[in-house]
Amino acid sequence: MRARTIVAILGVLGVLVIAVPVGGQEADDTIFIAKDDEQPSNAEIAARLSEGTFATADRVVLARDDDFADALASGVLQQDAPLLLVSRDGMQPRVAERLGELAPQEVVLLGGAAALPAAIADDLTDRGYAVSRREGPSRFETAVAIAERDAPDATAAILVRAFPAADSTDPTRRSPTASRPAAWPRRTAGRSCSPRPSS
Repeated sequence: MRARTIVAILGVLGVLVIAVPVGGQEADDTIFIAKDDEQPSNAEIAARLSEGTFATADRVVLARDDDFADALASGVLQQDAPLLLVSRDGMQPRVAERLGELAPQEVVLLGGAAALPAAIADDLTDRGYAVSRREGPSRFETAVAIAERDAPDATAAILVRAFPAADSTDPTRRSPTASRPAAWPRRTAGRSCSPRPSS
């Protein structure tokens, strides 16, 4: 697959996704994520990104939609698996619909029961998916668990802030260093993205 690029300004994983046209023309493989006047939820943005990068997938990664840490640590998983975001209160209809379209064999939950309750795992099992977790006592150990299981031979690591900036009132906001392109998985970032047209 030819290399493509993404430019992202992210909340949990993408409150606004934009692209800079090359030579005054829009790239042929642009994914339109949101209209200029739209404010889609984090879960909706993740679903739209998955639509632009995966038709189907053997595995899907699921993280909570109101805190970024576990989702951010899952980049290595997203080489061949889309990331969807879900409420801790249960799977939103939009997420369930997209999961059905992707038709994975396995769904990987990020974080322990405090992040994604057992009821979500049970719901997925009832829907016929094999469920596994990457978890630890805190977000730090969860990130380590992901690295140990899914990138055991890695020779480099990306270090980012684990909590929102001290002056932020938005719990989903992460530090500028966390939204550098290097922190975004190459496969999920398979296409250039820009806001959906207003009309």
